[in-house]
Amino acid sequence: MKNVVLYIRSNTVERLSKNGVRNQKKECLNYISQRGWNLLKIFKEKVTSSKHPRTTGMSQLMKFCRENKEEIGFVVVYDINRFAQTPAELISRHNYFRKLGITVFSVTRI
Repeated sequence: MKNVVLYIRSNTVERLSKNGVRNQKKECLNYISQRGWNLLKIFKEKVTSSKHPRTTGMSQLMKFCRENKEEIGFVVVYDINRFAQTPAELISRHNYFRKLGITVFSVTRI
C-alpha cells in the first residue's frame, strides 16, 4: 500500500465552486480510495490574493515530505493549477518532490 499526502488550494472566489475546498477534497479522497492508497495527511491552502499569495500549506507540505520521504510515495492534488500558479513554480516544485522520490498526481489531469 502506498502512503500519500493531499494538497488542497483554493482562493476566496472559488470557495463555493467546483474548485472549492470541499469538492477538491471529495474528488481527491475518492481518487486515493479507488487506488487503495493510505492517506497520511491533508495540507490546505487558502489564497486570498494572487498578488500576495500565502504558501503556508505548501511550505508545511514540503517540510513534511522532506522529513518523511521514506514513508511517502505520492502527493495528490485536485488539479495541477492547484499545485502551482506559474510554469516556473510547477517545474521547481515538481523537481523538489522528484528529488525526494515522491511523485505528484493530479486527479483531473493525466
